[in-house]
Amino acid sequence: MKKICIDARMLHSAGIGTYLKEIISNLKSSPFKIFLIVTKDLLEKEKDFLNGFEIIILNSRIYSIKEQIFLPFKIPKCDIFFSPHFNIPIFKIKAEKRLVTIHDAFHLAFFSKLSFFEKIYAKFIINLAIKKSDKIITVSKFSKDEIIKYTNADPNKIFVIYNAVNTKIFSRTDDQERILEVINKYNLTNSYFLFVGNLKPHKNLMNLLKAFDVFIRDYPDIDLAIVGKNKNLINSFDVQKVLKNNKKLQSRIKLIDFAANEDLPVIYQQALALVFPSFYEGFGYPPLEAMAVNCPVIASNIASIKEICDDSVYYIDPYDYMSISGAMKKILNNKILKNDLIKKGSERIKLYTLKNFIKKHFELFESL
Repeated sequence: MKKICIDARMLHSAGIGTYLKEIISNLKSSPFKIFLIVTKDLLEKEKDFLNGFEIIILNSRIYSIKEQIFLPFKIPKCDIFFSPHFNIPIFKIKAEKRLVTIHDAFHLAFFSKLSFFEKIYAKFIINLAIKKSDKIITVSKFSKDEIIKYTNADPNKIFVIYNAVNTKIFSRTDDQERILEVINKYNLTNSYFLFVGNLKPHKNLMNLLKAFDVFIRDYPDIDLAIVGKNKNLINSFDVQKVLKNNKKLQSRIKLIDFAANEDLPVIYQQALALVFPSFYEGFGYPPLEAMAVNCPVIASNIASIKEICDDSVYYIDPYDYMSISGAMKKILNNKILKNDLIKKGSERIKLYTLKNFIKKHFELFESL
């Protein structure tokens, strides 16, 4: 039996966590013997999910020196070591082959915005991940082009596998009792626009707040729900600091640090629209998650989002907060536009099936 070891320590990390969960859950019935490297805390929280796998505990923090010291010793003798992020072990390991997923080239594209340590770490590790890995997965053609642009990567080593949305989880519900339960749980009792994602600067929360500040001058009874965490994030955007001096805005913002997976589809479903104003994305799960439950999407007119979403979202200029505010007004007042986006979104989501996502990963495992 072929053995695969996966570094699963980022199981609770936004997009990478979603990516990992879908792969790992489908490996339970695979022909491979699977080793998962997790933290002790993850093992306690995800005991049922991790049941059936060979578990290896490593508590070293991601991007740390300790990680690089101890990770190579934790990896058993196996056929493939799979890193779902570019924080690969830099020293020799006992795996025959290496596979890495590089979701985007953000750290290279926004190199000037990084701290001195981040610059050294990111440039060195990303280039080493490309050099040491036998094959590289990325999540869009845009990301593949960016990786090639900023590194010396061989294009033939890079395989584009689009992410997928689990429509068993992300589906509409007509259960009014369930809807009311979620709405009350997160205090979403008014009509609201929605943002979902981590609170890193490139997610463009500053311009979203400026746009919403303009918007509520005309629509003072509508809220903005921000679902995302900044805990343990380097250089995260401090929403509270902005709200501190704006009481009116503060009263209309609903900050949700954590939403349970089973609640998120309802939160999307009940929103007026998802607003996704990122400056940079490799793929972007939230627009597709919104489409899966018939929530219209307002999104940045950046290359990766255009590749993934095509004409199924209403595009805005992320650098112009008036563009964002104007889009929110249009969605609110134009039912024909809103219904058209919902219809196009429900068709677009069919391209990103879990079946195809898993199939392509398994084929890559087999080829190695």
